[in-house]
Amino acid sequence: MDRLGYNWGPMLAQPAFACMWPFLSLGVGDSVVEFIEEETPIADRFVCEIDIEALREQTILGERTG
Repeated sequence: MDRLGYNWGPMLAQPAFACMWPFLSLGVGDSVVEFIEEETPIADRFVCEIDIEALREQTILGERTG
């Protein structure tokens, strides 16, 4: 990954990426999931407290009814 220029460090320690990871992980292969999750120790992972699913539904519904 470093050779490709993807040297972002432990990705799951970054708040935005950690919050989106449950959805992003569904669209990539098992080897990518394994790489990203092994790169960030569990103790160093950002704990996302944002309900992305509810936020997305609220945004979509807000646009339809608003």
